[in-house]
Amino acid sequence: MTDPIHYISRYLPVIKKIPKADVMQIGALSEEQTAAAAEAVRQARGVFTLVEADGGKAAEKLKSHQLHCVPSLDMVEWTPSSLDWVFLLIDTASYKQTMLLETFQQIEKAVRPKRSISFVMETDSPEEWHEELRRAFLTWRIVVDKKQEGRLLFTAQK
Repeated sequence: MTDPIHYISRYLPVIKKIPKADVMQIGALSEEQTAAAAEAVRQARGVFTLVEADGGKAAEKLKSHQLHCVPSLDMVEWTPSSLDWVFLLIDTASYKQTMLLETFQQIEKAVRPKRSISFVMETDSPEEWHEELRRAFLTWRIVVDKKQEGRLLFTAQK
């Protein structure tokens, strides 16, 4: 299966053009891949928030970037209409369903109008999560909506 960075990297040039972009990445990429995403945000003079238990390691390597690390989803302080882009890169088996559904609601409120989300979800039930994403982002314009075996790719614009 394709590495998630190949899926999200096509959006990095767009993020570079958003002045003072506020981008959140939930889930793990390699340190190099996280650096590429953080660099795109830095070029926009924005802030990159990484929600990942091992995010501290990436933060040490990216000291020159405006990088904020949060170790878990339950520690995120959601601010309405504050984010320009959210990348969700997770294995659904690692989270309780209720927490993810709450997170979808928070993301929906936190993303600014005319901004986007990109989800790469590893899951045993792409159909179930596809329906949940459609329901959570009902009024959004769907850009990518692909169900693959064991993975769901979803990008939408508010």
